[in-house]
Amino acid sequence: MLITALAAAWLAQAAPAAGPIPAGPQDPPAVPLPRRALPADTKFVLHFDAQAFLRSAWWEAARSQSDVLAALDGSEELRALREQFGVDPLRDLLSITVLGGDDRGGDAAVLVRTTDVADGALATLRKLPVHSALQHRGLEVERWGPQDESETLYSASFATPNGDRVAILGRAPEHVTRVVLAADGVAPRLADSQRPAVDAEPSAGTVLYLELALPFERLLEDTPAAIAGQYAQRLTVELGERDGRAFFEARVRTKDRGDARKLADLISGARALAGNLGLIEQLPLPLQDLYDGLIAEVRDGEVRLGLALPRKDLLYLARELQGL
Repeated sequence: MLITALAAAWLAQAAPAAGPIPAGPQDPPAVPLPRRALPADTKFVLHFDAQAFLRSAWWEAARSQSDVLAALDGSEELRALREQFGVDPLRDLLSITVLGGDDRGGDAAVLVRTTDVADGALATLRKLPVHSALQHRGLEVERWGPQDESETLYSASFATPNGDRVAILGRAPEHVTRVVLAADGVAPRLADSQRPAVDAEPSAGTVLYLELALPFERLLEDTPAAIAGQYAQRLTVELGERDGRAFFEARVRTKDRGDARKLADLISGARALAGNLGLIEQLPLPLQDLYDGLIAEVRDGEVRLGLALPRKDLLYLARELQGL
């Protein structure tokens, strides 16, 4: 029952794929952030949709910018993964989600979603002497590592109705089981919270999503951004591609509209100061173009910084930067 409920919660926001997972260029579609699988006290979340990223202009731009990335699909490390475990990360990794409720990251859990190829890799790894199993809060958890707890990982894994595999990883058993119990509805979960700290709802086309609801004033203390920390309550960053345009957006939620305006004025002042000091002119021309295209606005108690480029323009800028 637990596995069924967990899998159903994971897929609550997405229709199951019909038939087997396709291979090659028609890899699985974008994987939504599993909001119903997140504990209610989640305060930070990072979600990376690997397959959507590999189809996006951001991946094309990254590959044109680095010889390492350009040769990634033929690297020795990937070849070893394919040969020893039958796993190709460029094909079999679907998404990675990092979440937690501790502002220092002490209770972070990592959710890794893959194709069913992971079954063979796990079967091989479970034969190693560093693997063992234990019970925690009535759930079976796998232990990976030596007796030294500082080098040990814990995990739980399951299959979803459409054939994907999900592994939940943490540095302690409770970091794993808190996610499982929330997804099963035994413990409070984010989707049912009246006033959640984070929304955990990426917009359409997002491939990289970051959301933080942390004590920014304390975290940014004694840094150049300390003043901004007085106003910020939540930070959301999205990177992706939609309607043929690559986009980046950062949103800062403040306590009220007055604080939003103060923060926006602070950002405007910083941009003006950078211009007056000639700092922008020292940037390469492609980066100056990006800076000039950055849009800042205040909307409903949020300060938004955004940038959107047609795919061809992003690739052009990447090529220009490569030549510097």
